[in-house]
Amino acid sequence: MNRQSLFEANWLKTYSYILQNYCTAAMQATLKELPVFENEIKNDPLKLLEHVGVFMHTPMRALYPQLGLIETLARLLNMRQDEKEDILTYMERFKGERQVLKSLIGSDFLKAFTKNTPEYKKLGSDNKAQTKMIEE
Repeated sequence: MNRQSLFEANWLKTYSYILQNYCTAAMQATLKELPVFENEIKNDPLKLLEHVGVFMHTPMRALYPQLGLIETLARLLNMRQDEKEDILTYMERFKGERQVLKSLIGSDFLKAFTKNTPEYKKLGSDNKAQTKMIEE
């Protein structure tokens, strides 16, 4: 067996070894979803390691933008006042999370929600009260 054929045999084994022993199932799925997987990455350990390096240093929110919105919404909905936290500190924390959510979905979302509440509908044609309720 010459050196070239030995290198090629070990090259393929190296690819399999890296993929199976050093990549999590999630990383393997992410790599296989890439459009260049079949042509560039498959059976090339060097390209495999390059792409693994990119994914290791890229936050999941950058790969899936909706994840940031879901995490922000979950943080806001699950927010609780700590035992030793005073109400003013809690309100500041809450307003901060609310502002982050507004920056992601906009404030029109809350206006549409307000217009569908029973309290808003009870106001009838009172434009001043409706405007005040939406602004609050």
